[in-house]
Amino acid sequence: MYSSKINWNIYESIQSGGAILRQTWQSSDAYNAWFTDGDTNFVGILFDANDDYGNWQPDSLSKIDSPEFVNDIYQWGIDEDDEIGRAHV
Repeated sequence: MYSSKINWNIYESIQSGGAILRQTWQSSDAYNAWFTDGDTNFVGILFDANDDYGNWQPDSLSKIDSPEFVNDIYQWGIDEDDEIGRAHV
């Protein structure tokens, strides 16, 4: 599944001098697609996907526990602490 098929909202935008340094996006749709009957449908995130190639990092480097911990590019996480549930990239 490509993230372009999912609705995303900006969670946070980090800027300096008017230039965007990094943005964190969130999606309840992505969260709902991730799980079916309590089991996961995906094993990770492929960033900058193009023609089935992209940037993949092992979870030990890229998966975060909460969107507040995003501090670099190519990070993702599942936030289950609120009532909605959201995926963050």
